[in-house]
Amino acid sequence: HFGLVRSFGGDESHPTVVNFSQIFRLLSLYTPIKTALRGSVQGEPNSVLAGVEETLKTAGEAHRSNRASLKNEIEARLLEVTSFPLLTPDQAIDEHNYSRGSVDDSVVYYLAGYVVYKLGKHTECQLCLQDISSVTPVAGSDAYLTTYRSFKEGSLSHPSRKMLHFIRLVNESISLSLDEAGLCGDLFWKVLDELDECNLTRLGCDQHRPTFTCQLLHF
Repeated sequence: HFGLVRSFGGDESHPTVVNFSQIFRLLSLYTPIKTALRGSVQGEPNSVLAGVEETLKTAGEAHRSNRASLKNEIEARLLEVTSFPLLTPDQAIDEHNYSRGSVDDSVVYYLAGYVVYKLGKHTECQLCLQDISSVTPVAGSDAYLTTYRSFKEGSLSHPSRKMLHFIRLVNESISLSLDEAGLCGDLFWKVLDELDECNLTRLGCDQHRPTFTCQLLHF
């Protein structure tokens, strides 16, 4: 096989050890090594080597299988996180002081409105959108960022009080997880563990509430 490797080396009739190793690996993937037709060596039965296409296909199937399994696991966890009984509008009011705003509260309000705006592009159910959006600001002191950016009509939305409460709990859980563990590979699962303690209620209409809430959290 040395002569075959040398023939694929181009102008390098005397390849180095590194070049020889690289060329041999490439030939193992792209070109099955042929047995000797003539010479002073005894030929061996030709063995068919796996091609690149077959290798990538196998790896792709394994990746898709793992991705589907991970997606199902995430959806199951999200359903558990949002399994708290549905709250009435009166019960959904949190302890936040809506008469006194802060920078963080304004950013959370802006983020909640942005999520409402983005989901509106991919959600056909108007009842679900009505449950998370509001025509007028629900917290005037926190809505000034959204109000100042409202010069472009239709670019921003106001969240409902339930939606604002929902996003605030999610934001607090993420902040707490970052303070405790910092950036790490398990951060997503740590956030879900924190959300388990928040008693998140589901959002949306009666028909789409479980899937819509999971879509909102996954966003």
